[in-house]
Amino acid sequence: MPRRTITSCIDDSTLFPVFPGVYLVGRPQLTKDAALQAALLAAGSGAVLGARSAAAEWGFLDHRNPIEIIRSRESRNHRALIRVTDGQWWPHLLTHQSRNLPAGDFTARRGLLLTSPARTLRDVAATLSERRFVWAFMEADRLELLNERDLARVASQTQGRTGGAQFRHMVERRIPNIDQARSLLEAIVLDLHRNGQIPPPDINQKTHHYRPDFRWPSQSVIVEADGYEFHRGREAFENDIQRANRLRAEGWTVLRFTWRMVTEDPEEAAELIGRTIAEGQP
Repeated sequence: MPRRTITSCIDDSTLFPVFPGVYLVGRPQLTKDAALQAALLAAGSGAVLGARSAAAEWGFLDHRNPIEIIRSRESRNHRALIRVTDGQWWPHLLTHQSRNLPAGDFTARRGLLLTSPARTLRDVAATLSERRFVWAFMEADRLELLNERDLARVASQTQGRTGGAQFRHMVERRIPNIDQARSLLEAIVLDLHRNGQIPPPDINQKTHHYRPDFRWPSQSVIVEADGYEFHRGREAFENDIQRANRLRAEGWTVLRFTWRMVTEDPEEAAELIGRTIAEGQP
């Protein structure tokens, strides 16, 4: 299209600029998915979503802005000229140049090109805190996004890279049966067993009436990991009390831990669980 035609369409409110050379057609309503696609187009050929943006798209990290793009050639960063309608935020395009982006390191998901889960974790290891990276890796593993072959291939490329040692450490210490955990919080509690701090539990196995998160049937001990999003409101509060009362009536000792209790002081949580199990009566 000639430049004058584009200018005329902008003046007539037919086209709405998002990034240089990338436009919305018909109405200025930019969704999050459209912002991601616009960023890929603005970055140019060979661009893929990467780092924190790819991790958010895969579902194992919370991230919105900037939109991070990986490309083999250098590209300019841009601030969007229109904000996302749902959430009212202005997307920023941040491009990372990578000299090594083989075909096995990216794939398509929901119409978007993005780095694979293993490659994404390798990249975010360089920028996330150790704790956030561990949680991101565990969540990706819990969601069954990782496999041994891809992890081994990507790990072989991490020598001398920032965060490489942390990535290899997590690859070597994957939690068995983590896919049985129904939330990241459950996975973190399960990690206490992997570290040898508590005996191996049954995971999400049914008792008479309920399916508790973790149980040690020989010692009649149950541990519940209470994520706030699933346990807020009066009805949920009363249901939790009723559930705990019925389990106690069946002869179980019930321990409950919140996200903050497990993440801020895991040693205390492990010590309390271990002591309760040790004192349990077969």
